[in-house]
Amino acid sequence: MKSRILGQMTPQYVRAYSEILEDDPFDALSSVILSITRALSDLLMPMCEYPRLIQQATKSPSAVSELAAKTAMAADRLYGINRHLILLCQGISGSASEVDMDLLVRGILADMAEQGNVPSPIRITLETDGQPARLHAPLDALYHLVRDMCLNALASMPDGGQLTVRIGNVDIQDSDVAHGLGVPSAEYLCLQFVDTGPGIDENCNRTLFDPFVSTATGEGFGLGLCSVYRTILHFKGWILYRPFSGSGADFILFIPKEST
Repeated sequence: MKSRILGQMTPQYVRAYSEILEDDPFDALSSVILSITRALSDLLMPMCEYPRLIQQATKSPSAVSELAAKTAMAADRLYGINRHLILLCQGISGSASEVDMDLLVRGILADMAEQGNVPSPIRITLETDGQPARLHAPLDALYHLVRDMCLNALASMPDGGQLTVRIGNVDIQDSDVAHGLGVPSAEYLCLQFVDTGPGIDENCNRTLFDPFVSTATGEGFGLGLCSVYRTILHFKGWILYRPFSGSGADFILFIPKEST
C-alpha cells in the first residue's frame, strides 16, 4: 500500500496551508462564531421539521405542500452550513477512542450511498493494505473528516467519474518524496482520496483551504476542506495534494500514529 500511496508521488505535490486558519485572530473569532452557531442550531431544528410535518398533513400535492418542500430544502441547507461552522470553530471535541478506520470508511461510504449522496455515474473504490488501520482519536472528528473529503470529490464530478479511497499504514523515511515535501519521518495512518474530476487550478493554491472557498460546481458550502484542514492541524498531521487542473484531484492525509 505504501507503493500505491507514495510510489507515484512527485515533487508536483503541494503541502496544504491556510494563513487564515492558522492565524491567532481566527481562534479568537471562532469563540464568537461558535456561540452564535450553537444558538442558531436551536432555531433551525424546528425550521427543518415543521415543513416536513406540513407535507405529511397535506394529503395531495398543492401550493402549500410545494412551498413546504422548498422551505424544508432551504432550512436543510442552512442547517448544513451551520453544522460546518460549528465543526470548524469548535476544534476537536469529544473523548478519544480506538477507531478502526477500515470499518469507519466502509460505513461512511455505505451511508452516503443509502442517503443518495453518490450519483449513479460515479464509482467508488476502497483499497486497503490488509493491515489493522487503527487510530486513537475522537470518532466524530474522523467521521466528518472522511465524509467531507468524499463529498468534496463527488461534488467535483457532476457528470460522473471515479473516486478511489486508499487506507494504509505508512512509515515515512528520509528518502521518500513526502519527506522532501515537509512531512517528518514517522509512522502515519494515511488516507488518500483520488478523483477523476477537473482537478484544482494552480491559482487556488493559496485559498483552497480557506473558509467559503469552493472550486466545485453545485451546492457546496466551501467549508468541507477547511474543516478537514483544522482537524489534521489538531492531529499534528499533514495534507499533500496535486494542484494542477485537468488531471483530477489527489489528496493524501497523513495522521501521525503517536500524536493521536
